[in-house]
Amino acid sequence: MPPSTIVLGLERIHRLLSLLSHPERSYSVVHVGGTNGKGTVTTLIASVLNAAGYITGRFNSPHLAYPHDGVRIKERVVERETYDAAYSRVAEVDARNEVGASLFELQTATALLLFRDGGVEVAVVEVGLGGRLDATNVFDETGGEEGTSIEQKTIDAKEGAGISLRGEPALACVFTAIGLDHTDILGDTIEKIAREKGGIIKHGVGGVVIGSQPEAGGVASTVLAEIANARDVPVQYADDSAVIRLTGEGAKAGGENMVEFSFGGIKVKTHFPLLGTFQLSNLATAIKTLEVLRTMKSASGVVINIKDDHIRSALSNVRWPGRLEWLTIEGREILVDGAHNPQAARELALFVNSQRELRRGRPRVTWIVGFTQGKDFINVLREVLKPGDVLYASEFSKVEGMPWVRCAPSSVLQEAVAKAFPDVDCRAATSRVHECLSLLRDEEAGDIVVVCGSLYLVADLYRHNKLPL
Repeated sequence: MPPSTIVLGLERIHRLLSLLSHPERSYSVVHVGGTNGKGTVTTLIASVLNAAGYITGRFNSPHLAYPHDGVRIKERVVERETYDAAYSRVAEVDARNEVGASLFELQTATALLLFRDGGVEVAVVEVGLGGRLDATNVFDETGGEEGTSIEQKTIDAKEGAGISLRGEPALACVFTAIGLDHTDILGDTIEKIAREKGGIIKHGVGGVVIGSQPEAGGVASTVLAEIANARDVPVQYADDSAVIRLTGEGAKAGGENMVEFSFGGIKVKTHFPLLGTFQLSNLATAIKTLEVLRTMKSASGVVINIKDDHIRSALSNVRWPGRLEWLTIEGREILVDGAHNPQAARELALFVNSQRELRRGRPRVTWIVGFTQGKDFINVLREVLKPGDVLYASEFSKVEGMPWVRCAPSSVLQEAVAKAFPDVDCRAATSRVHECLSLLRDEEAGDIVVVCGSLYLVADLYRHNKLPL
C-alpha cells in the first residue's frame, strides 16, 4: 500500500512518470503555486484558455467532494469511471515496479495521464504542498529537480515504449498570496515558505507572475524574484488596482457583479460572479498571466492566442465551488468557504462584515466550523468572530484518498472556543455539518449562516445534499 502520510520528494514521481512514458511531456503547462487563491487562479486561467478554444486540462488539490473532481478536461470534471480506470493503471505500474509512490503522487500521475489520454494542449496545474518537493514539480527539460540527477531505471517495454518527447519547462509559473501555513513542513517564516514555493521555477520557464503579497512587507515577492533572476526567467507583477469592481456585492446569490480591467490595451467590462475583494486580486493575477501567455509560443508549437471576448465569455460563467459561495439548502441561504488559516479568514471576515452592514437590523452571524487537526483554529476564529455571534462546532468525515487528513474533535473546538471567546454563544458540538444545520433555532432564522474552517467540512455539505460540482 502507498504511504498514508504526506511524503515529499521527487524521485518516486519521476520514476513513476517515466514508467508511464512521461505523460507530463505531452502538453504545455501553467504551474500555479501560493498559499491562498491558487485554486481560483488555476480556474480562471483554465476557463479563459478553454473559451479560447484550447483543449485545456486542470488539476486542483485538494479535491472537493471526490478525488476525480480535482481533474477537469475542457472545464468538465472527468467521469468517475474514467478516473478510476486511469488510477488503477497508475497504481498497478507503481506496485509492479515497486516505486512506492505516495497517494498524492499516484493522484498527480493519474491527472497527468488523463491529460495525455484526453489530448490536452495546455494543462493548468495547482501545486499541492509547497513546491520544490511537491509531486507536481515535474515540468522541466532534465526530468529532475534543479541541481539533482534523477536515476532513470530500465522501463518495462509495454509501459515505456516511445518516450522520445523531451521535457518542456512550464510556460509560466504563477504565485498567489503566500502566507503562514503548513509551517511544520515548509518553515516558520514567509521567507522560508516562499523559497519552498519558488522551487517550481526552472531554467527555461517562459515567465514568472507574482500576485499581490501583503504578508510580512512583501518579502515573498523579493524571494521569488531572486529565484527567477538566478534562473534567467523574466518576472511580471500583478497589479490589484488594475481590476475595479463596478457594482457592489449583493447579499443574495446570483447578484450582478461587474468588474473592469485592461487586457492587451483593451478595456474589458464583464460580469464576474466570484465574491470577495480577494478575488479581485486573484483575477488581477490571472489576467497578468494571460497577458504573459499571449506573447509566447511553447516548445511544442502551441501559440497562445487570447482575445478579450474569450475573457468575457469565461469570466461571466466562472464558478469555483465551495469558495465564498452562497448555497440554498432546504430553503435557507448558507455561505460556505474553505478558509482555514488566518490570512484566508481575514478575507472571509471582510466579506461577512459587509453582509453585516447590509443587515443592520440583524448583524449576528451563526458560524458552523470544523478544522483539520493541528490547525491554529483560535487565531483563525479570532479574525471572524464578533461578540454576540453563535457558533456550532462540527467535524468532517474521512477524506477519500487523503488518509493523513484528520479532523479536530468538535468537543475540543467547543471547549476552546468557549474559553477564548466568552462573548460568543457556542451552542453545540456535533459530528456532522448537516446535523448542525438541523439544530439551528427559530430565532436564528434571520442570521447570516457561514460554514467554514476547512474545505473538507464544506465538501461534506456538498456530498450530503448532492450539490453540483
